[in-house]
Amino acid sequence: MRRTILISAFSLLISSFSSGQWYEATIPLPDSLAGLGMPNRIGYNETNNRVYVAGDWSEGVVVIDAAARERIGRFPTGCAVYDIAWSREHNRVYTADCLANTVTVADGQTNQVIASVSTEPLEHPYCLMLDESRDKLYVACDYDLVVVDLATNSILTTIPIPDSPSAMVLDTIRNRVYVAAWYKTLYFVDADADTVIRSMALPQLYYCDLLLLNPETDRLFCTGSCSRAMTVIDLDNDSVLTYIDTPYDPTAMIWNPNNDMIYVACRSPGLGIVDGRELRLCKWLNFVATKDIALDTLRNRLFAVANPPPDQFDEVVSHLIVVDCDSNVIDTMIEAGSSLWRTLKVPGQDDVWLTDAGMCQAIAFDCATLSELARLQIGTRVNVVAWDSIDNRLYAANVRCSTISVVDGASLKVVDTIKVSYSPFDLTWVPWNNKLYCTTVYSDLLIWVIDCNTNEPVASLPGHSGHNYMAYSPTSSKLYCAHQDGVTPDSSLVTVIDGITNQLVTTLMVGLGPYRLLWFPDSNWMFCSCLQSIAVIDCETDAVIASIEGLGSATEMVLDTSCSSLYCAAYTDNQVVVIDPVTFQVRKRLNVGLYPFPVALDARRNRVYCAASQGGSVAVIDCTTDSIVAQVEICTDGLLVDVLCNSLNNKVYCVDSWGNSVVVFDAATNQVIGTFQVRGAPAEMVWDPVANRVFIPNFYGGCVSVLRDAPPGIAEKDEGGRMKDGFRAATIVRGILVLPQPLSPNPQSLACLLDITGRKVADLQPGAHDIRHLSPGVYFLKAEGGRMKDETVMNAKIIIQR
Repeated sequence: MRRTILISAFSLLISSFSSGQWYEATIPLPDSLAGLGMPNRIGYNETNNRVYVAGDWSEGVVVIDAAARERIGRFPTGCAVYDIAWSREHNRVYTADCLANTVTVADGQTNQVIASVSTEPLEHPYCLMLDESRDKLYVACDYDLVVVDLATNSILTTIPIPDSPSAMVLDTIRNRVYVAAWYKTLYFVDADADTVIRSMALPQLYYCDLLLLNPETDRLFCTGSCSRAMTVIDLDNDSVLTYIDTPYDPTAMIWNPNNDMIYVACRSPGLGIVDGRELRLCKWLNFVATKDIALDTLRNRLFAVANPPPDQFDEVVSHLIVVDCDSNVIDTMIEAGSSLWRTLKVPGQDDVWLTDAGMCQAIAFDCATLSELARLQIGTRVNVVAWDSIDNRLYAANVRCSTISVVDGASLKVVDTIKVSYSPFDLTWVPWNNKLYCTTVYSDLLIWVIDCNTNEPVASLPGHSGHNYMAYSPTSSKLYCAHQDGVTPDSSLVTVIDGITNQLVTTLMVGLGPYRLLWFPDSNWMFCSCLQSIAVIDCETDAVIASIEGLGSATEMVLDTSCSSLYCAAYTDNQVVVIDPVTFQVRKRLNVGLYPFPVALDARRNRVYCAASQGGSVAVIDCTTDSIVAQVEICTDGLLVDVLCNSLNNKVYCVDSWGNSVVVFDAATNQVIGTFQVRGAPAEMVWDPVANRVFIPNFYGGCVSVLRDAPPGIAEKDEGGRMKDGFRAATIVRGILVLPQPLSPNPQSLACLLDITGRKVADLQPGAHDIRHLSPGVYFLKAEGGRMKDETVMNAKIIIQR
């Protein structure tokens, strides 16, 4: 039995932003022991035999029991961990949190954070080095070193390094710290006094961010990014001994004491091998983009990770390369992931661990047999979310682990996981049949149908290549899915699926590069934006009945049924095009800024918001006059990817993907009232109007951010009360909405019922209306005939729940 609640909208308890808006939660995916969107840092605790994995935009470290090869914990950090260090003396783990400007200290036994050391005003701590003999930690920040006392977790001093310190190594014989500065300079620091005692220019290097000390020969090897040379320094007299030509763009170095060879991982052509005695490049092994290396001294083997070119990370397999150091030849190559990043040889245990930033996994291999021992999911890439108002659930598509996480709306915890094929791309929840539709890209081109009552897939239908977006026609009970894939034959297709039988109905040819779909209820038409047009599909016959031409890369669309206007962002035209959805004629073109992309409709105020994706502003369009009435400046150098209207609290949310933030502005004043920092590359939002929450997926953050606005509930109004526009309070009995006669004869008092998107779902005359067919959700009772110029006139808000 559904329950229907009628609430007077002007009786809502609207709080100010400062007191009513907050960052409520971060939901790590796929579960509470994960949440890393790009695992690319790794560390080890010998005392407790634990592996630590962290990464950019993750705000956490995942803890793995190396013996059991299981995840056992997670502790919070700053938003971008760039380095991990472990202290044997204190059994503590230190992380350099680059964007938070902190060093997080965690207990190695309990996995609990015990301190957070701020480096401010120094910014961007990204490199750590322990000097346990002096109980100190060196932290490389922009232009300075911060020295931390390990006993008290407090800052002892700072050491000025003018040219941005990028790498450090400790010389215990000479009591020195060698610091490589980014801009071709090496600094010598007295480890007792913590002062710079000299510097040395390294003119042969492009950048210097790699240092390696050979304690047997007292030689320091220096190289760095974008370089083709290695500088060798004789530490007996602190002079340059020689230069060695190396492969291009080194990323890691390691010294093998078994053969006195130095192995240099390079992005091109692969692995350089330097003779540590003769100081010459004696060999290189050609494989693409070597990121990191680890050494197995027992078997005299080297483990390297080789990645595909950056533009092919989504589709090409990365390899674990095993090199025989006796002969310096490749022993074997193992397909291991999609974007391998770091390697770690576990001391005292015959395992080597890899981090896969592409698949968001930690992988363990047996060093003896080279067999895979474990593959742990420690994060995901969340690209889209969908809200199910019937079951109070959030669905989040996890691109890299090919799953959909089901989050309970009350507890904000993951309660179920739905397995689909590789790379789920778009999710669409349909209230009319309570099903979730999921498209996939890259490999298995399928459209999945999921029963939301059971969270079980009930069908998988063939799709087509490219990005896929969907929309539903409740009148015809059909789902329409667009396929966009450049200029291939598949790039003009729309798939039609029966929403009742879950069977493929047909495949339609539309314009090139179909993108978004939008249903027009009055005519039961589906509008499909394409690269140069908008195709119009009759959902009854599934025939393309018209094509609206002359649009440059049509993207997002919204439909204002009260004004009978279709608003479409024309990306390359830098315009919003206003179209009559009945005659298909272009009414007006509005110049809104550079590369307009996301649009949103505010049905309450009859306004459309369009963000100039690379212009940093949001144009406010009055639907009465089809004119721009304001331009809200959001950012100067961001990428605006989504706009959302909160009709309850009269606010507009805008996602800046480059700035990793959500900007909120007041719809009445068009003034920015707050900015929330979220994780890496936030994407399209969804709104839960019942709890008044906004969910933001974070692609590189491996999580969903949750913003909440007061009031969390809705204050009910006495049904015997009188509404402001002249209506006596409407009543609802057993799913029947009764709208009494207005107290005044004003014809403007006739009403319509709008859904949460502003789409009209019913015309209302005084009398009884059966609304039991409406899906659960939020609806608005609105005066008809006017343009809602009086912003206080909003008759009622209706919430239909089960």
